[in-house]
Amino acid sequence: MNKQPLLARLFLRSLFVFCLLPALSTAATINLNANDSLTAAGAWSNVPYCYADDALYTVGLGAANGLKNFRVGLADPVDTVNQAITGVVIYVKGYSNNARAKVRLIPYFAGTAGISSANYAFGVTEATKSYDITLQDSTLSDSTWNWDDVANLSVQFTPKTAATFYVNHIFAMVTSVDTLNLLQKHYFVFNAIATPETLGLYFPVVISARTIPGDTVMSSYNNTAGLTDILTGATTPNIVTFTAGLCSVQVMISQDTVNTALLVSDGDTSGTSNQFDVINPGLHHFGFDSVGSQAAGAAFPVNIAALDFYGDTVTTFADKADLWDFTGALTPDSSGAFVNGKWTGNVTIPVVIPSDTLYCSRTIGGRTYSGKSNGFAVVDATPPVISSNSPTDGAVNVALNVPVSITFSEPIKKSTFAYTCTPDPGGRSESWNVDSTQVTINHTDFASLTAYVVKVTTAQDTAGNGLTGRDTIRFTTLDASLPYIVSNTPADGVTGVALNAAVSITFSEPIKKSAFAYTFTPDPGGRSESWNVDSTQVTINHTDFASLTAYVVKVTTAQDTAGNGLTGRDTIRFTTLDASLPYIVSNSPADGATGVALNAAVSITFSEPIETTTFAYTFMPDPGGRSETWNVDSTQVTINHTDFVSLTAYVVKVTTAQDVAGNGLTGRDSLKFTTLDATPPYIVSTSPADGAINVALNAPVLIVFSEPMDTASLAFSCPGVIWNDTVWGVTLDTVALSHTDFSATTAYTFTVTSAMDEAGNDLAGSNSFSFNTVLGVTGIPDGERTPFFLANANPNPVAGGNARFEFGIPAAGQVSLEIFNVIGQKIKTLVNGKLGAGRHAIMWNGRYDNGRRVPSGVFIYRLSADGKTAAKKLTIIR
Repeated sequence: MNKQPLLARLFLRSLFVFCLLPALSTAATINLNANDSLTAAGAWSNVPYCYADDALYTVGLGAANGLKNFRVGLADPVDTVNQAITGVVIYVKGYSNNARAKVRLIPYFAGTAGISSANYAFGVTEATKSYDITLQDSTLSDSTWNWDDVANLSVQFTPKTAATFYVNHIFAMVTSVDTLNLLQKHYFVFNAIATPETLGLYFPVVISARTIPGDTVMSSYNNTAGLTDILTGATTPNIVTFTAGLCSVQVMISQDTVNTALLVSDGDTSGTSNQFDVINPGLHHFGFDSVGSQAAGAAFPVNIAALDFYGDTVTTFADKADLWDFTGALTPDSSGAFVNGKWTGNVTIPVVIPSDTLYCSRTIGGRTYSGKSNGFAVVDATPPVISSNSPTDGAVNVALNVPVSITFSEPIKKSTFAYTCTPDPGGRSESWNVDSTQVTINHTDFASLTAYVVKVTTAQDTAGNGLTGRDTIRFTTLDASLPYIVSNTPADGVTGVALNAAVSITFSEPIKKSAFAYTFTPDPGGRSESWNVDSTQVTINHTDFASLTAYVVKVTTAQDTAGNGLTGRDTIRFTTLDASLPYIVSNSPADGATGVALNAAVSITFSEPIETTTFAYTFMPDPGGRSETWNVDSTQVTINHTDFVSLTAYVVKVTTAQDVAGNGLTGRDSLKFTTLDATPPYIVSTSPADGAINVALNAPVLIVFSEPMDTASLAFSCPGVIWNDTVWGVTLDTVALSHTDFSATTAYTFTVTSAMDEAGNDLAGSNSFSFNTVLGVTGIPDGERTPFFLANANPNPVAGGNARFEFGIPAAGQVSLEIFNVIGQKIKTLVNGKLGAGRHAIMWNGRYDNGRRVPSGVFIYRLSADGKTAAKKLTIIR
């Protein structure tokens, strides 16, 4: 019969098994060992795999002629069963309805087989005997695939899982098999385990080792095997023993779990029980009712239940439990006693947190049971209030220049702050402290004896809560006709005051010193008071304050010169710095110093060593060429520089400085000083003038310098003259030298050999002048008499340079030449002394006595001599 279409259909199937068509009533199972091969021509193509156990066989496609290799054979047989079988036909194809059928093929055989008159050898590595296998009949046509009917042997297939196998075709014919060796395998089966089992208690477990094939208890199995549960591994015991294929043992699992199972394994095979739960029948965890968004600082209710493994309430639980949250600020930190397994109580979280969670725990018998709530927000729901203000509400005698400050209970969004001030003093501006809890309102001075109302119209905290409670401040200003405190140092309420800082109080008008009294609490000791020239400011010096101490200075009495008593504020409160913070102990030049040398280095001494890398400062204006050096212990820095500019105010400000512990500078951080006058003086004019002739024999020598001079430094020479008196003008820039009469008709040269200004600058420029005396009568040239006159200044107007003044006096005598502004204030004295008769000239550099240039404007210069006075105008353009 033609078999080709049937074979083609079979080889295209995806399943491959081995079977024999039934011939005898006795059934057996055939085993092909590792590395065995079967070869046939043409028909063995397109076979992807067989449905043997993964650990038993794999079918792979060989050469083009269809060579099939069966690899990874079974283990050695355990049991051997002898059976004589004859007249069999072997078939090598089939398929299953189960996509994962696991097939074991036993026993094994060895020998030779012939197909279509060709012999093919295949060997068995596990064979202990040789068996002859020969074809009974081999009528096989390559074109028709016809096979003769012969006696058949039935072959048994044992899948690991249930499957139906279909026998399809004869492959080869065997005439006899003397012996069949049967290999027995086993697997494990658990008796059903009840669910749930109790945590920490033993429960019975029965396991049997069963045969493959046959599915009976394997009485020959007497081994040990490992035992564990598949989820926790917390199983006792973990090794079990089988006797005659059975194991009965008490098992305990020490961790609660859901849907676990026991696993037994001996290294060759394994088995798994049914799923079951292991529970603690008492307290397992705590559960919270849902918690919604809460307000910071407000109590809210919490419901907690003690729950078992399945989430049911444990009504017998009556203990307390610990409570906490993310912030660590939750109160209370424990619940009350649970009643019927539940607790309801109020808790408070005082801080704002965008996402918080409540936690609960209780430790019993060394085990901790816990639970947590859902996440929820704790928001700021507390509106801000005005906690304080200055002036206080209802205050009277408020100083006219005192700012208004308002302190809130929490930070305020500046953009939401608005207020009114009635009546409006004008010039208002607002500034806030660092944390936005205090606003200070500066303004033009209040009106005297006036009632003011400041009303906050809107203010919101950072959470958007609006102001509540008091929103208005009312106060009345002082009577400005009475003396009051204008300002004071330290400022009222200031902190970080240096320990050696003097206290100064400035009043609105002069105070009678005898009517001034004050208290100082606590008393620093060593107190003394000094007043400025017009008695409007008192300075209280003292022994150094104590560190970090609050002081109160109270003016108990103070009267103006008319006897009016003090009004308004009379008290100053301040707190000294923490001496543990670094501060400036001293500096050179001293703060406020004048006449500082242009090359003087600036040194700053601190109270303790400074971390030099943190030191930074500003120098205004910058002299350039700056460099810093520190002493050995880093307590003093010296700043070198290019020479300062003459007569210039400088400010050095320490912007950052930290000690080695990281503490920042406290107290005073700036020093101010003014450099000396480094401009050398020069001779503005002389009388007699250089080159003068007909000088009177008794004419004094008058020298006008460009600035006040050090009178002791003046030295001069004029050969042939005997000098009498040296008289300096009031402003010390003019000197008159008297002498015995000059010789007539004589040339003289006068030389200033030494002269310095008050700053020590040597005289600059030409220091000599020459003149000739008259012939004849002393003091008056023959035939000449100079009239009293005052010439126009030259140039006039003057722009930036010197102005020359010429005048004449008819007789020797006291002469003054002075300059006044248009309101009659004298700004400069050019001449104030005795001069000889004749013409005189003097230069002016356009500066005040202190060296500063006078501004643009119109000025009056006035000559007084011989009982006469003359005056003219001078215009200065800058």
